[in-house]
Amino acid sequence: GDTLGWLRSGATPVWRRMCMPAAATDPCADAGDEDLAVNVDAVLGATIEGIANHVVSTFQLVECGAPFLMLRPSSGESGGQGELRLWQPVAAGGPLEKLVLLRYSSGDWTRLWMAAFAAGDSLVPHLLLGIGHVQTAAADEPPALHLDLLSKVSLAASTPAYLDAAYVPLSACHDDVLGRMHPDARTAAEEKTAQAAAAFSPWMLCVPADAPHAASLAGSALKGYVSHWLGLQMRLRGARPS
Repeated sequence: GDTLGWLRSGATPVWRRMCMPAAATDPCADAGDEDLAVNVDAVLGATIEGIANHVVSTFQLVECGAPFLMLRPSSGESGGQGELRLWQPVAAGGPLEKLVLLRYSSGDWTRLWMAAFAAGDSLVPHLLLGIGHVQTAAADEPPALHLDLLSKVSLAASTPAYLDAAYVPLSACHDDVLGRMHPDARTAAEEKTAQAAAAFSPWMLCVPADAPHAASLAGSALKGYVSHWLGLQMRLRGARPS
């Protein structure tokens, strides 16, 4: 069958039930720019955890662990370096392979990442959301929100039909968020995207937490990217590469 037809079709209203509920981004959307820059963990972190909970509920995942798996330095030093949470489907054959929520610190680096891994035989790319922050004597970068959909194969080898269905719909949100940024913040965001070009897609989006209107920008980015990914999951449910 034409599995890409499932992707291209926007006529099935049932997929909307899997879109992000408005409440899921309320912590971010309601925050002021100063709140977002100063309390990144409390605002963006809580929002990403809320999205993870929504994915767990939507795909009926169960948590593995107790529930946190503690990360410790490989050097043998005492104390924790971070924590990992892992969810997997109750039964094999579903649209998701696993969901991972990772929070860790290494030296002056602090990270929080959420990765939703689509099933290996699914056409849907993986969803990646993260907060990165580095503060050293040489650099004091503001925390930033990162969003992307990670393809299982090189996008250079993908068909135009696949790109049009899976990635091009992100362009409106991507360009809108960048277009609303202050020029300095937009330049910084575009530089980060260029630096990460080898590992991420051209639609990777970075929103610095100290950018003007950062809370509104981050909320728009999260809603656009996560809703699109959830829509792909519903429209491709049961569809596999032929």
